[in-house]
Amino acid sequence: MSKVFAGSVLLPGEQGPGLQAAFEMEDEVVRLVAGVDELGTWGTKDLAVEPSGKGAFRIGLGTDELVFTPSSPSSFAEAMQVPLQPEKPKKK
Repeated sequence: MSKVFAGSVLLPGEQGPGLQAAFEMEDEVVRLVAGVDELGTWGTKDLAVEPSGKGAFRIGLGTDELVFTPSSPSSFAEAMQVPLQPEKPKKK
């Protein structure tokens, strides 16, 4: 079953609204699509997702890395089985 999340993507360190894109996840493949253009396809085994704050997520796709801000951060976090916000550092 395929899951599609609309949002925007930025490369790490970029600022601004980002490129409007869809993050598509199937059983063994994830795909990033902007309009009619496919930006890339990766195996789910190469996928790493972690929250980076303010509804954005740092996504590792093999050797590629990007920041994805989904339209519905809570739905994306639930589907990826990650927390919505980064964990706060433990006080010493």
